[in-house]
Amino acid sequence: MKYFTIFQKNRYWYLVMPIIILYLLCIPFTAICTIENCSPSFLYLVIGWMGVFISILNLSWLANVFIFFTIWNILKINRNWAIINGVLSFVLSALFIIHYHTIGRLLYGPGPPQEITSIGPGYYIWLASAVTALISSLFVPKKTIVTKEAEIN
Repeated sequence: MKYFTIFQKNRYWYLVMPIIILYLLCIPFTAICTIENCSPSFLYLVIGWMGVFISILNLSWLANVFIFFTIWNILKINRNWAIINGVLSFVLSALFIIHYHTIGRLLYGPGPPQEITSIGPGYYIWLASAVTALISSLFVPKKTIVTKEAEIN
Protein backbone atom coordinates (compact mmCIF):
# COMPACT_ATOMS: atom_id res chain seq x y z
CA MET A 1 0.00 0.00 0.00
CA LYS A 2 2.91 2.36 0.60
CA TYR A 3 3.75 2.45 -3.13
CA PHE A 4 0.43 4.07 -3.98
CA THR A 5 1.17 7.00 -1.69
CA ILE A 6 3.71 8.13 -4.30
CA PHE A 7 0.89 9.02 -6.63
CA GLN A 8 -1.19 10.76 -3.98
CA LYS A 9 1.42 13.00 -2.39
CA ASN A 10 3.85 13.68 -5.21
CA ARG A 11 4.15 17.15 -6.63
CA TYR A 12 6.34 16.12 -9.59
CA TRP A 13 3.54 14.90 -11.80
CA TYR A 14 4.22 17.81 -14.13
CA LEU A 15 7.56 16.14 -14.99
CA VAL A 16 6.10 12.74 -15.87
CA MET A 17 2.89 13.75 -17.64
CA PRO A 18 4.61 14.79 -20.90
CA ILE A 19 6.48 11.46 -20.94
CA ILE A 20 3.29 9.46 -20.44
CA ILE A 21 1.34 11.50 -23.00
CA LEU A 22 4.02 11.12 -25.68
CA TYR A 23 4.42 7.42 -24.94
CA LEU A 24 0.70 6.75 -25.22
CA LEU A 25 0.47 8.97 -28.30
CA CYS A 26 3.01 6.88 -30.22
CA ILE A 27 1.11 3.60 -29.81
CA PRO A 28 -1.48 3.93 -32.61
CA PHE A 29 0.96 5.31 -35.19
CA THR A 30 3.07 3.36 -37.65
CA ALA A 31 6.50 2.50 -36.29
CA ILE A 32 8.29 1.14 -39.33
CA CYS A 33 7.53 0.03 -42.87
CA THR A 34 9.17 -2.86 -44.63
CA ILE A 35 8.85 -3.96 -48.24
CA GLU A 36 5.86 -6.15 -47.31
CA ASN A 37 3.87 -3.93 -44.94
CA CYS A 38 3.82 -1.27 -42.25
CA SER A 39 3.55 -2.17 -38.58
CA PRO A 40 1.99 -0.14 -35.77
CA SER A 41 3.94 0.74 -32.65
CA PHE A 42 1.52 -1.28 -30.56
CA LEU A 43 2.71 -4.46 -32.23
CA TYR A 44 6.33 -3.76 -31.30
CA LEU A 45 5.35 -2.86 -27.76
CA VAL A 46 3.55 -6.19 -27.30
CA ILE A 47 5.97 -8.61 -28.97
CA GLY A 48 9.17 -6.60 -29.18
CA TRP A 49 10.52 -8.10 -25.97
CA MET A 50 10.91 -11.42 -27.78
CA GLY A 51 13.28 -9.81 -30.24
CA VAL A 52 15.72 -9.08 -27.43
CA PHE A 53 16.33 -12.82 -27.14
CA ILE A 54 16.80 -13.24 -30.90
CA SER A 55 19.38 -10.56 -31.67
CA ILE A 56 21.47 -8.02 -29.82
CA LEU A 57 20.31 -5.47 -32.39
CA ASN A 58 16.84 -5.60 -30.82
CA LEU A 59 18.04 -4.15 -27.53
CA SER A 60 16.36 -0.87 -28.41
CA TRP A 61 13.09 -2.36 -27.14
CA LEU A 62 14.54 -2.20 -23.60
CA ALA A 63 14.17 1.58 -23.80
CA ASN A 64 10.50 0.96 -22.89
CA VAL A 65 11.57 -0.54 -19.58
CA PHE A 66 13.95 2.30 -18.83
CA ILE A 67 11.31 4.91 -19.67
CA PHE A 68 9.08 3.41 -16.99
CA PHE A 69 11.99 3.21 -14.53
CA THR A 70 12.66 6.89 -15.23
CA ILE A 71 9.05 7.75 -14.46
CA TRP A 72 9.17 5.71 -11.27
CA ASN A 73 12.39 7.36 -10.07
CA ILE A 74 11.10 10.84 -10.86
CA LEU A 75 8.06 10.14 -8.72
CA LYS A 76 10.26 8.68 -5.97
CA ILE A 77 12.41 11.85 -6.24
CA ASN A 78 15.52 9.77 -6.84
CA ARG A 79 17.53 12.09 -9.08
CA ASN A 80 20.56 9.89 -9.72
CA TRP A 81 18.60 6.82 -10.80
CA ALA A 82 16.18 8.95 -12.80
CA ILE A 83 19.06 10.43 -14.80
CA ILE A 84 20.73 7.04 -15.30
CA ASN A 85 17.48 5.50 -16.53
CA GLY A 86 16.72 8.55 -18.65
CA VAL A 87 20.09 8.31 -20.39
CA LEU A 88 19.67 4.56 -20.95
CA SER A 89 16.18 5.02 -22.38
CA PHE A 90 17.40 7.69 -24.79
CA VAL A 91 20.51 5.78 -25.88
CA LEU A 92 18.61 2.53 -26.45
CA SER A 93 15.79 4.19 -28.35
CA ALA A 94 18.26 6.12 -30.51
CA LEU A 95 20.17 2.88 -31.11
CA PHE A 96 17.44 1.82 -33.51
CA ILE A 97 18.39 4.63 -35.93
CA ILE A 98 21.89 3.16 -36.20
CA HIS A 99 20.74 -0.29 -37.30
CA TYR A 100 17.31 0.42 -38.73
CA HIS A 101 18.11 -0.95 -42.17
CA THR A 102 16.98 -4.49 -41.30
CA ILE A 103 14.54 -6.12 -38.94
CA GLY A 104 14.33 -9.73 -37.88
CA ARG A 105 11.61 -12.06 -39.07
CA LEU A 106 9.92 -12.28 -35.67
CA LEU A 107 6.82 -10.54 -37.00
CA TYR A 108 6.62 -12.18 -40.39
CA GLY A 109 7.80 -15.75 -39.89
CA PRO A 110 11.03 -17.53 -40.83
CA GLY A 111 13.34 -16.17 -43.44
CA PRO A 112 16.04 -13.57 -43.86
CA PRO A 113 15.73 -10.17 -42.19
CA GLN A 114 13.61 -7.65 -44.06
CA GLU A 115 14.82 -4.27 -45.20
CA ILE A 116 13.11 -1.33 -43.55
CA THR A 117 11.98 1.14 -46.18
CA SER A 118 10.83 3.95 -43.89
CA ILE A 119 10.39 4.91 -40.26
CA GLY A 120 6.95 6.12 -39.27
CA PRO A 121 5.82 8.83 -36.87
CA GLY A 122 5.28 6.26 -34.10
CA TYR A 123 9.02 5.76 -33.76
CA TYR A 124 9.76 9.48 -33.67
CA ILE A 125 7.09 10.12 -31.03
CA TRP A 126 8.51 7.22 -29.00
CA LEU A 127 11.98 8.74 -29.34
CA ALA A 128 10.53 12.09 -28.20
CA SER A 129 9.14 10.39 -25.08
CA ALA A 130 12.63 9.05 -24.30
CA VAL A 131 14.15 12.51 -24.81
CA THR A 132 11.45 14.00 -22.58
CA ALA A 133 12.21 11.36 -19.94
CA LEU A 134 15.87 12.35 -20.00
CA ILE A 135 15.12 16.08 -19.80
CA SER A 136 12.54 15.60 -17.04
CA SER A 137 14.99 13.55 -15.00
CA LEU A 138 17.36 16.52 -14.98
CA PHE A 139 14.73 18.62 -13.19
CA VAL A 140 14.34 16.23 -10.26
CA PRO A 141 15.67 18.01 -7.19
CA LYS A 142 18.50 16.58 -5.17
CA LYS A 143 17.43 15.05 -1.89
CA THR A 144 18.68 16.91 1.13
CA ILE A 145 19.64 15.00 4.23
CA VAL A 146 18.18 16.54 7.32
CA THR A 147 20.31 15.93 10.41
CA LYS A 148 19.15 16.12 13.99
CA GLU A 149 21.21 19.26 14.49
CA ALA A 150 19.34 21.00 11.69
CA GLU A 151 15.99 19.95 13.20
CA ILE A 152 16.93 21.45 16.56
CA ASN A 153 17.90 24.81 15.03
